[in-house]
Order: sequence, then C-alpha cells, then structure tokens
Amino acid sequence: MQEERICSYLDIPFQHSNSRIIKKMKRGMDGRRALKFIQKLREKLPDIALRTSLVVGFPGEGKREFEDLKKFVQEARFDHLGVFTYSKEEGTDCFDFGDHVKESMKKKRRDKIMAIQSEISFENNKKYLNQSLDVLIEGIPKENSDILIGRVICLEFLKMRAC
Repeated sequence: MQEERICSYLDIPFQHSNSRIIKKMKRGMDGRRALKFIQKLREKLPDIALRTSLVVGFPGEGKREFEDLKKFVQEARFDHLGVFTYSKEEGTDCFDFGDHVKESMKKKRRDKIMAIQSEISFENNKKYLNQSLDVLIEGIPKENSDILIGRVICLEFLKMRAC
C-alpha cells in the first residue's frame, strides 16, 4: 500500500443495488454509483480489501431486483461479503410495507449470493499464494492444539498448522 496511515480494509454496508429497492430502504447509493465508487477506491488503493453487507428479501424484491443484486456482487468482486435476510421489525418505516418475500425464498436468495461470493473469494484469495503475510494469532481450538486461528491484515480468517 502506498500510504501506511490508510487502513487497507473498508467495510461499506451497501445493503442492495437495485435503485427501486435502495429508494424504499432510504439508502443513498444504487449499484451503478456503488460500482463507480468501488472502481475509484481500487484505482487509488489497489491493495484495499472491501467488505459489504447485503439484505435479501426486502419487501418488493422480485426476480428482477434480485438479478440486479447478483450482477452487482459479480461485478463488485468484494473480498468479504455478508448477507442477511430481511425481517419485519416493529417500529421501522418499512414495517407496514406489503409485497413480502417468503422466508424460503429469502433463504434461497441468501444462499445463492453466498455461493457467488464463495467463488469470488476463492479467486481473490489466490493472490495470497506463496506470499508471506503478517498474521494476528487469535487462539488455539480446544479440539486440536496443532492448529492456530488468526487473521491477516485484510481481516481474512484463517487456520494454520502450528510449527
């Protein structure tokens, strides 16, 4: 990284990418703008690790909106990604929204996004092969004292054999 004072890990909770869903969520950046932002970040900080959180099954999320979200994930190529299924919470602005997505569909959509991300993470992590990285050791699992658990600078979780 060019500038040591800049963190090489950034968590930006985009939540969704479809402009109609983003508007219903009262969020400010749709997928098109988010992709431009990500591109600029990576141009300025090529070693940055990006993470986001997404929500699937928000009221009104149909097949087209979900396809937009899948495409966004494929294009953004996050280093880390978490997906939550929407749950109705009393007292929120969207509590009374209609057009709810079935729980089973929310779970299928979550699993589909995570499967896409798993492939992306596998490809992204190839850059670490044959690299020497600083690791913060966080512990030793009770079931196997020959294994250490830690994280590399970009907060990637890993297990390694103890020497």
